[in-house]
Amino acid sequence: YSSITIPVGERVRVAQLAWGTDCKLLREPVHLVFGADVVYSEDGFVPMVGTLRAAVGRGAVGLLCYRRRCAVTSEEHFFHLLTDAMDVERLEASLEVALGAALYRLTPRSRRAASSTQPCQYCEFLRAQWARHFVSEHAPAGAA
Repeated sequence: YSSITIPVGERVRVAQLAWGTDCKLLREPVHLVFGADVVYSEDGFVPMVGTLRAAVGRGAVGLLCYRRRCAVTSEEHFFHLLTDAMDVERLEASLEVALGAALYRLTPRSRRAASSTQPCQYCEFLRAQWARHFVSEHAPAGAA
């Protein structure tokens, strides 16, 4: 991407989005979700992928700028979760050289295309761990 066209009369609004929260921002039209330097902690992988999937599934363009900040195995699990949820395209290598990081375009999974990989046990563990955390955070007081 060399530019993103904003229709005449439209306003650009930039907002921080907390991964995995019931964010009011996702109730409004979202056109672009850009993440840079956000892949570093396994605890955030599942909520981040869920938020990206929700935004991209509603028509937003997803761009993820990534430079390795974690172990290779963690990186593999992140991209495994990501490619299981949506289509991921690595953009031009020339951009990677210029940015010093890889740039990925995220798009909704084609209805005809299923994920080409089965979730690994560790990715399932990460999903279950996030689900337990989310439920405990959102349970009514005294309902544990």
